[in-house]
Amino acid sequence: MNTMFFSIAALFYFQGIYAQKSIEGSFLSDKKATEKIWKIEYKEISIYTPGFINEDKATLYISDDYSFCKTEFKESAYSAEDLMASDDSILVIDDDNFDESFNEIVVNRNEKTLTEYLFEDMVLKNKFAVEESLPEMKWELLEEKKRIGNYNCEKAKTVFRGRMYEVWYTPEIPLSSGPWKFNGLPGLVLSARDIQGIYSWAAISVTNHVEEEFDFLKNINNKPDFTKISYRDYDKKVVAAHKDRNRVFNTRAEGVMITTTVGTKREPINEWRTETEF
Repeated sequence: MNTMFFSIAALFYFQGIYAQKSIEGSFLSDKKATEKIWKIEYKEISIYTPGFINEDKATLYISDDYSFCKTEFKESAYSAEDLMASDDSILVIDDDNFDESFNEIVVNRNEKTLTEYLFEDMVLKNKFAVEESLPEMKWELLEEKKRIGNYNCEKAKTVFRGRMYEVWYTPEIPLSSGPWKFNGLPGLVLSARDIQGIYSWAAISVTNHVEEEFDFLKNINNKPDFTKISYRDYDKKVVAAHKDRNRVFNTRAEGVMITTTVGTKREPINEWRTETEF
């Protein structure tokens, strides 16, 4: 079940607390310089409402030319009634589009471009290939260090499109990559979380001998049913659709004002929009 969250008569904000644990899983650390493709699996956590934890799986492949990160969504174990019972200011609408849920991020490492393949299930109900230049993440490198699996890691933080993230990366794997859109560090990101506790990623396995397991060109080019659009135009399209839908709802409502917040999105704001409530 996918869900859509709306604030009614007032702004609401979800905050979750997730204490990320150190990785206990086994890591394959055969670091042969000749290996071309790395595969990293992450546990991906999202907590939109306190006490309701969504756990998915993200898999990242990295070659000399590309990186490819796919999230496999698991159907929520929580019903709309469960979520609304936790907070009477929340209206949750069941969505029948779970089977369409889709998210893949492809980075052309040479051209420094990023394409996010997704299904927008709230208002547009369509598949998009959202294109942008590889976004710049301005990192503050910290002095803290720790070991994750077989790798020595260092800590960094950044504020990116309205959300502050703390990550642990390992210079022992000198790939400037990570799950989702993370990039720009002198090493591979093995762990990441936003400080509000809504989103987190934790590596559960690292391998670097998968040349025959993954075909980059097949996975990148075989998506003819996705509409190509720039990140900026996509953002404008989604915001306009939210406003139009709310206008229709509010015209029909009797004394109840319905608004939509994007405050829990990974990118609640961006380089041209600071508004999060529509």
